[in-house]
Amino acid sequence: MMRSLTSSDNTSSRSELHPRTQLPVELIEQILSEAWSLDLRPEKRIDLFTSLSLTSLTFLSIFIRIALTHVHITSASYARHYLLLLRTRSPSESNSDFLLPDNASQTANTLCRTLTFHIDARASCSSDTKPAIKLYSAGDSSTHAISSTLYMLDLMKGSVPNLRKLKLEYTDWGFDDIFDQRRLTPMPPQVEELDIQFRFSPALQNMRLRTKRNSSRQREQGALEIPGFGKGVLEDLRWRFEMTPHPFGRFATPHVKMLRVFGATTSFVAGMLEACQGAHTVVFDEYVELPALPQWIETVVIADTRSKASRAEMCSKDWMVAARSVCGGRENTCTEEMIALLCPVVNQEHERARRRLKSFCATHGVQVKEL
Repeated sequence: MMRSLTSSDNTSSRSELHPRTQLPVELIEQILSEAWSLDLRPEKRIDLFTSLSLTSLTFLSIFIRIALTHVHITSASYARHYLLLLRTRSPSESNSDFLLPDNASQTANTLCRTLTFHIDARASCSSDTKPAIKLYSAGDSSTHAISSTLYMLDLMKGSVPNLRKLKLEYTDWGFDDIFDQRRLTPMPPQVEELDIQFRFSPALQNMRLRTKRNSSRQREQGALEIPGFGKGVLEDLRWRFEMTPHPFGRFATPHVKMLRVFGATTSFVAGMLEACQGAHTVVFDEYVELPALPQWIETVVIADTRSKASRAEMCSKDWMVAARSVCGGRENTCTEEMIALLCPVVNQEHERARRRLKSFCATHGVQVKEL
């Protein structure tokens, strides 16, 4: 039998204005859990946290456990408050935060399963500021919150013992921060999944360069695909990261078993694979074209992160589907007919995708039969 709680306010005046609504606890928990799992901007998530915490004591008692299981660090101040909640209390201090009975610190440490950091460049910009990509900022509080939180968790031995997944969500940021600043040092040894995502606002996705970037000397030296006039800002960003040496190998996370990287470049993924030499599974998207995979990788998943509109423009079964089957079993046979069927040559983009899949098969020893 499902238990029921009243989700009305405690004051008698409001109870008279609003009839009591009996909802099963399980249903309330499911609703709050799905709301908390939504993909939200940091300011929206803060508003959601505040609203759900102030709705009623019933909502607070259920929601706080969800929020402490899947923790979202939306700002530096939230990181400080979360660390204060985790720390061991002295006997004279109160230890019943957020209606957590008995030992709030121990409960918060035990509940934590995932830890997500939101690094959004738009948070520090005013409404009239033009969209821009932040490459690095020494005084940026959101990136500093990553380093300081991981450092404090390392100092507080035995904290968050059930933490298994660490996620970094960069919005309108470049790809240099993790390697140049060694953001993942020290990594909690109990973390088994590392998820890194780079997202860009629609304004940046549609922005074009207004000045020519490639000089005549660069062209004479045979530089390939140098972004110039009319090329996208994000394409230029990725190209510059690929062409610039980076301090890979400055940190190691051998305990990570699954690595997910979305929106980054080939070099970035290669650098993360070098750091995560214990990873058996790697997940990336269509921006990555690895020439070879490390021998310790057992499973590769290529995720289709394109929008529904973009997918509708291409055939419903494209090279992504074949690539998943190729990565899932290296003994698979991919025929020329399958490639032609999955990637019909209707324009130059489809032809590049078709050639890329054939190259992928050849790299991983998958037989391609010419019909």
